[in-house]
Order: sequence, then C-alpha cells, then structure tokens
Amino acid sequence: MKRLMTTLSLALLSALTPACIADPDDGGATADAGSGGTEAPVNGAALTLTFVSGHLGNYWDCPGEANGAGAAAGAPREAAGDAAGACPPGEECVSIINCEAAMVMLEVENETDGALSDFRIERIVLVNDDGTTEDLEGLGIVDAETQAPPAALPAGASRTLRVDFRGPARDPNDDGNRFLRLELRAGESAAGTLETPPLFSLPAVAT
Repeated sequence: MKRLMTTLSLALLSALTPACIADPDDGGATADAGSGGTEAPVNGAALTLTFVSGHLGNYWDCPGEANGAGAAAGAPREAAGDAAGACPPGEECVSIINCEAAMVMLEVENETDGALSDFRIERIVLVNDDGTTEDLEGLGIVDAETQAPPAALPAGASRTLRVDFRGPARDPNDDGNRFLRLELRAGESAAGTLETPPLFSLPAVAT
C-alpha cells in the first residue's frame, strides 16, 4: 500500500508541473511550453502615403518630354526651370510656356522602427477613364521644402515629398477622370502605396 501511495504522489506531481521543451537556439535550455509570447516587430514595415496635390503636367510645347516619347531617362529637360524645379547648376534653361512636368506632392510618414533614407519610385501607373493603364517613367523625389534629395526620415516622423514623373502625351483639353497608382520604397524594405484622386493636365497658355 505504501508503494502504491508513493507512485500516485509522483504521478500527481508530474501532472501539476509545467512541461518543458528544448530550445534549439540555446543548445538545450528549456522554456515553458505554451507560455506564449509576442513576435518581434518587423523592421522596415511600411510607409504611409497621403496625397496632398498633383497634376499630369503639360507637354504641348515639348512633346518629346512626355511619357513614352523616346526621351532618354535623365536627359536634360526642356521645360522652363527644369519644369518641376530649378535649373541644374551650370545649365541654362530654355523658357517654354506650355511645358510643365507632371508631379504629385505626398506626405510620407515613417512607420518603421528606424530612420529611413534612399527614397525611390518603385512604380507609377496611370489609370485612364476607360480602364486602360500606362506605366509612367519616374524622374525623382525631392523634399518639397528644400527642393533637395530627401534627408533621412526618423522613425515616426513625416515629411512632404514631391514625386516628379513623365506625364502622358495627351491634349490637356481632353482630360477624363484619370488617377495614379504609385508605390514608393525607402531603405532596404520599407514601402508604401497610394491611389490618388482624379488628376488633370495643366491647361495650355496662349502665346
């Protein structure tokens, strides 16, 4: 009878003791099974993009600057003041009234746990009023306030950036309800996407 009581006591103690499993990462250390826990936060998870303003440009007097017109990427731009900004240092700008680059202004918020830099355009797609789409060539991103390449954006901070791109070659008087789907990336893995409200080309100015 004494042996039976001892066996029952050991069985009851075993049932009340939390089970342990080996942790393969520490060569045999134990951790409570079923004790739970949280996953580590993902580095570089997301950018939040908020539309501020924008237009599809005007290429009436510089059709070679429009999207798909054959102008080489990074070629000097014909528009006055580099169309969307100032003239490049040491270069003379040609004043062309009806030549304005397409652009959108976005408020970009860093929702990752570290500072982000190296902002770049991953993709810009124009969705036409008839449902067809056109990939647009991105030209660059600048800080809307300084007109310079964006400085590092701290975790949790936001900043307004201007995204320049080649707008569609289309009569500015023949606009429909067209909008953009765009994706920006920063750092190694942070990304954000946005659909804009309807955008329009700038009206032609009589010369």
